[in-house]
Amino acid sequence: SLAAKTKESAGRAAEVHRLKQELAALKGEKEALAVREAAQAQALAAREMFEQKIRGIEGLFSAEEGTVIRQGDNLIVRLHGLTFRSGSAQLSPQNLLLLAKVQRAIRDFPDAPVEVGGHTDSAGNDDYNQVLSERRAQAVREQLLKSLNLPEGQITAVGYGETKPVASNATEE
Repeated sequence: SLAAKTKESAGRAAEVHRLKQELAALKGEKEALAVREAAQAQALAAREMFEQKIRGIEGLFSAEEGTVIRQGDNLIVRLHGLTFRSGSAQLSPQNLLLLAKVQRAIRDFPDAPVEVGGHTDSAGNDDYNQVLSERRAQAVREQLLKSLNLPEGQITAVGYGETKPVASNATEE
């Protein structure tokens, strides 16, 4: 019967139309997944490059020179080897060699803000130590700015005096 065939043909056409729509939707989903996959691959590559830079910075410093500490995506380079004579804020030649390594670390992250923290031991009065720590931090900041082509506002200097000791004050050393 012609009516049955026409009805069957219309049913097939509707099914073909539905399948074409479903295929188009699946193609759209596939394209969206490909875009997400590419974005994730790019983010993963960027993260691996970041991690590689961090490992490189960690390898710059011997245990006597400094320690690299990670706090999330922030790095703290605690320089044990950067010392000053008692009561002085003048950088020594050894300090300049160590700061050259710090410069290499900063070059790996040229847009990152840098804070130089100055410290003192607990000898002397609090006010004197606060000013001395500020002068020390400023001396390091000025050396870094002189050696690197960075905007002045990118490197700040903060003096902590004896309020945040980086080592014990229990011994003369």
